[in-house]
Amino acid sequence: MASPPQSAPADRKLFRFFFSYSWKNRGEPLKRFFKDLTEQVRKLVGGTADYVAFRDRITMESGTDWPAGILDAMATSQVLVYLLSSDYIQSEFCGKELQAFLERVAEFKTLNKDAPTPLFIQPVIWVPLITADLPQPLGRIQPEDDAFPADYAKRGLESLAKRRDKTAYNSVVETLAYRIVTAAAGDRLPILTKYTSHEQIPNAFVAQEPARPPEPEIGPQRETGVRCVYVAPKGWHWQPYHPPEQMKIGSLVQQLLTNLHYREVVLEDEDDPGLTMDAVVAKLEAAAKNDQIVLLIVDARAAGVYPYQEFLQKFNEKVPINNAVVIPWKDGVIDDAELRMKLEQNLRYLFKSKYFGLQPLPFFKPRITSVDEFRNVVPGLLETMRVTIDTSRAAQKIIESSRTAPQVRSSRDQPA
Repeated sequence: MASPPQSAPADRKLFRFFFSYSWKNRGEPLKRFFKDLTEQVRKLVGGTADYVAFRDRITMESGTDWPAGILDAMATSQVLVYLLSSDYIQSEFCGKELQAFLERVAEFKTLNKDAPTPLFIQPVIWVPLITADLPQPLGRIQPEDDAFPADYAKRGLESLAKRRDKTAYNSVVETLAYRIVTAAAGDRLPILTKYTSHEQIPNAFVAQEPARPPEPEIGPQRETGVRCVYVAPKGWHWQPYHPPEQMKIGSLVQQLLTNLHYREVVLEDEDDPGLTMDAVVAKLEAAAKNDQIVLLIVDARAAGVYPYQEFLQKFNEKVPINNAVVIPWKDGVIDDAELRMKLEQNLRYLFKSKYFGLQPLPFFKPRITSVDEFRNVVPGLLETMRVTIDTSRAAQKIIESSRTAPQVRSSRDQPA
């Protein structure tokens, strides 16, 4: 039984494949792969590249709205191509994109019980998973087979894309393009119409709890999360304790903030060249005023150079409250006495409101020398700041309520 035809507006773009990836995996290899795969599919089907592929070029943060085009492309594209990596399976948005296609494939199977189901979901091993376990939905999807080169499963396509010899890389691209065209050639996937907002789509990587009755309204609540900024050239991927520790600072922070709503705010975005320091600082200023914690992880060597010094100066001017600063510092790396003194002086200048005298203020940690110390310091630092914010908020409510309370006059105040 074939899927019933579904109508769509004449101007609606129906892409052959939707390209899903973690924005932490962005870079030249990913850009090249998307371009090469799109062109290879176009060659197989003819025509222009306009309706071949959809790729989101907007950095998505948790809590922000998806542009309408992304939701529409998820609901109508014929094939999902996802780039498997540890960052991918930790991404809420990637989990929602996968969920949309899983539901569409399930509906296709219901409508076509006696027919084989094309491979509408095509995995790409971008960075092999070494220690992470696959979420259950991905465990049912075979990411490799004999059609791919031997190095592909072991090294991942990102590694193959960086090689001077592109033989293995080109083989993977050609195989994927053929499979996309084959899957898109038959009956179309049903169009997903049940969701009008990304917030409604479940995350496929998170087990769904049984529905619970809604809790009673207790008035508007402010978000109590952490906005994290990595003030370092490599940002989230910085490895401040390497060698010997190879852990990326972003991964370390996310492991520690399991009980707090975490968002990263990027200083530079290759997909948004118009992003300005003023816009980033304004976003952080608004978050702090809304009782969120702003956590800066600062590379001491980067703090004295553009654009990081400019950002820190603007930040200190505009965001005086609800922020904490942590500076990883590996003595084995910064071992020149003159350099250490210069870096120390620059930090005192940039953070003069927090770092003066012999002891810095409690929410400024200028010298965290190991991964273990980082793990011990940061959770307590943020918990103390959260208590401080909550206490300040409670005190403010008392003050506001006392201002609006009716005045009671004593008998001595009554007119004769």
